[in-house]
Amino acid sequence: MDDLYTRGRNAPRGTADFELYAWIQDLHEAMDLLNDAFSRDRWPHSYQAPSLKRLEKNLHWYLGRGVGGDAEALFLRSVAGYLGETLLNQAGGRWGWDETLDDGAGLPVVRPDPALDLDPVVPLEIVERAVAERTGTVLAEEARRLRGAVRARKRRKGNAGWEPERLPTPWIARENLESFTMAKRLLRWGWYHRNLHRWSWAEEAGGGEERWNYRPESLDALDELLHERFRSAEEYNEAAGEEFWLHAAWYAAECVVMWKKARWQYLEPNPQALPGTPYAADNHWTGAPFIRQRFRFDGHAEHPRQMLRAVFAGHRLREVAERFPDPVPGDYGY
Repeated sequence: MDDLYTRGRNAPRGTADFELYAWIQDLHEAMDLLNDAFSRDRWPHSYQAPSLKRLEKNLHWYLGRGVGGDAEALFLRSVAGYLGETLLNQAGGRWGWDETLDDGAGLPVVRPDPALDLDPVVPLEIVERAVAERTGTVLAEEARRLRGAVRARKRRKGNAGWEPERLPTPWIARENLESFTMAKRLLRWGWYHRNLHRWSWAEEAGGGEERWNYRPESLDALDELLHERFRSAEEYNEAAGEEFWLHAAWYAAECVVMWKKARWQYLEPNPQALPGTPYAADNHWTGAPFIRQRFRFDGHAEHPRQMLRAVFAGHRLREVAERFPDPVPGDYGY
């Protein structure tokens, strides 16, 4: 990952370096949501100009559904991110952060290859214009404009063979997105646990499906079960990897998925990620399935086994579940 995109990691929040770093780190999640939840089937997630007409059509389709909540704002950010990546593939250059935009709050911008001598492009503003004009061609026209500038420079004397250069954005290639790499794995994992709960775990835990019915009182029963089996967090930790307790952790998390509209997620560790950044092996969220309210800015997240571990720190599982804000329209994103 280039230093330009990581040097703001320790910069003060609100500075251009930090905001650019945060935008680049968030792009993976934004692109994953665009592919997984914000788009219809057969979405050509290619970051190439021909996909922009389909993207703009999808833009109007999604907004027309009136999903509401934070999901719509997250959707617009994801469309802007995809547009920006596509424009970078047309005209080279890199992402930047302009502190003067949005009344001083700043916005991400695309800075084309300096050789083109073009002004920075503000993808979010172009998306807003596409929403207002409803022509279906705004995004594609912007790509055409940049492509025209590239062609014009190539035609000038002495520029034979010239191509714009761009700084790659890490972790947003199609093959790196969870919706491509982990969706089937998570689906299989979820069905395994559901079947185990239905046919064996509920009986082994005592009370069968009548007791383990995903209602709030069933978490009280899980509290009791934990205290019956373990005297401390250390004792629980020794057994936490056993199949029975892995399923118990899944059950507690699945209750939250149902009540609070959280979603399962898995971030595959990437050996090339810098320490402390998303997808690094030392990141808190990589390497194990967790639940997260992905479609709201104040959404909470928890690792299932840590939910159970909290019981030995004096918490009740219902209290842990209440760390997740109550659902509002748009929390599922579709």
